[in-house]
Amino acid sequence: GWCRAVTGGEHAVRPPRPPLDPVRVAPATLACLPDMTSGRLRALLARWPGPIAALAAVERGLAAGVLVANAREEEIAGRMQLAQRWAERAAHPSISDALARRHTHVFVKGRPGYPIVDDLPGMPEVILAEGDGLHAFERPRVAIVGTRAATSQGLADAREIGAVLGDAGITVVSGLAIGIDAAAHEGAIEAGGPVVGVVATGLDV
Repeated sequence: GWCRAVTGGEHAVRPPRPPLDPVRVAPATLACLPDMTSGRLRALLARWPGPIAALAAVERGLAAGVLVANAREEEIAGRMQLAQRWAERAAHPSISDALARRHTHVFVKGRPGYPIVDDLPGMPEVILAEGDGLHAFERPRVAIVGTRAATSQGLADAREIGAVLGDAGITVVSGLAIGIDAAAHEGAIEAGGPVVGVVATGLDV
């Protein structure tokens, strides 16, 4: 998907936008290629020394070697075709253009600003975020995730919890679904607190 998180809050201030950094544009471009998976992205970044070199290799059609590794015989032709699609898409400026147009923030694992502080298995190589509240990542964070089919009391409780956390300056994080997630966000925003919605499908879906 295009974007993995959206940040915001009542007191969000638009920060100045630095020029696009190739070390951030390259992994974002790789992450946005058709049928890219976290495993494939990790394999590409492990095969070449850095995201810029990996992207250059993909543009030259060299991703076929990664895609066909451990593939069954009946999968090889399709993966070779996918490598060609990647080469065509990677060389096109559409991703970098969209990053600039949408003011998308790109966080790369191992580089300053990456918002996941715990060393957890399977951390994403790239996180794309949109919104003006980057300060939300710098504050203590609490995840609130619950049912979509919440009772009236459950919604009221989630809204109150979100408001208390927001008033304390704590970032409320959720999957941004209707129900408990949305109620917690509404409470936090009404209290002027920062929020982060993690969108697994990407904001372009």
